[in-house]
Amino acid sequence: MMLRKGINMDSVSLSGIMGVCASGGYREFSVFGQHDGFCSNVSGKQVDCLTIKLGFEEDLHLNNSLLDMYTKNGDINAAEKVFANLPQATVVSWNIMIPGYGQTYQTRKALETRMHAKNASVWFRAR
Repeated sequence: MMLRKGINMDSVSLSGIMGVCASGGYREFSVFGQHDGFCSNVSGKQVDCLTIKLGFEEDLHLNNSLLDMYTKNGDINAAEKVFANLPQATVVSWNIMIPGYGQTYQTRKALETRMHAKNASVWFRAR
C-alpha cells in the first residue's frame, strides 16, 4: 500500500512491518477466527521478498527482524536459511535462533546452537 502511494520504504519501515507479522498481525485473514501463524508467515514472506527486491538483504537489523518473525511463526526452516546467509551473526541473531528451536521442540538443536554461539565467541549472561 505504501509503495502504491509513492512512499519510499526503508529498512526501518520493513523491520516494523516484520514486527507486526511476528506478533500475529493480519489476524483478519485467519480461517474461522483462529490464528495459527500461517497468515502472518505468508505476509512476512511477502515482506521478505520485498526486502530482497529493494536491496536490503544485507541489513543486519532487518535480517534479525526476519529471524524473529520466522521463529515466532514456527517456520524454523526459513529462519535457518536467513541465519545461514547473515553477513555476520550477532548476539541478537543467536538469541533469536536458540529459543526458536525451543519453540519448535528441537531441544538438541537449541543446545547445539548455544554451543556454536559460545565457540564463535558470542557471550551470554545468565540471569
